[in-house]
Amino acid sequence: MLLGCLSGMTSALDSLPVILLPFVLAALSLIHNCMAVVKAAKWWLISFYGLLVLFLPYLIILLVLVAIMDCCLNVRQRIFIKVR
Repeated sequence: MLLGCLSGMTSALDSLPVILLPFVLAALSLIHNCMAVVKAAKWWLISFYGLLVLFLPYLIILLVLVAIMDCCLNVRQRIFIKVR
């Protein structure tokens, strides 16, 4: 993907948001799940979305990494077991 962007293929760069969207949605789902399991206050979620609006490009990268980590390490199940 990166080589396609560097070599001038604009289709690779145009398809990047479409490729990253499922990862971002999976990470947002994980964050909502963690907050529900821990029973965190709603202002944590509101402040997270506020930071997401302010620092969108940086947090997108972080969210993609969180989604990949959840897929590989099964974070949801580990958090659910710890809380029980």
